[in-house]
Amino acid sequence: MTNSNLTTLNLRYNSIGEKGAQALGEALKTNSTLTTLDLGSNPISDKGGQALAEALKTNSTLATLNLESMSFGDTVLDVRRWMKHARPARRAM
Repeated sequence: MTNSNLTTLNLRYNSIGEKGAQALGEALKTNSTLTTLDLGSNPISDKGGQALAEALKTNSTLATLNLESMSFGDTVLDVRRWMKHARPARRAM
């Protein structure tokens, strides 16, 4: 089942961990409607962050990704760099 109408998803403070981030990463690889995703204040690990970064390489619709107060390290910087340089209209918070 897919949702062709959802453009904004706020998952802030939802205790999303590594497995949840990996699942979101897989979904983002094929999603073509979501433009804003808020994952702020979730305990996503480096592996989860890497899954999100990989998904952004193929996802062309996500324009805003909130990673505020994340618990992973350099991976968040990689995601932010990808959002900024790969597609200038994108922004990561």
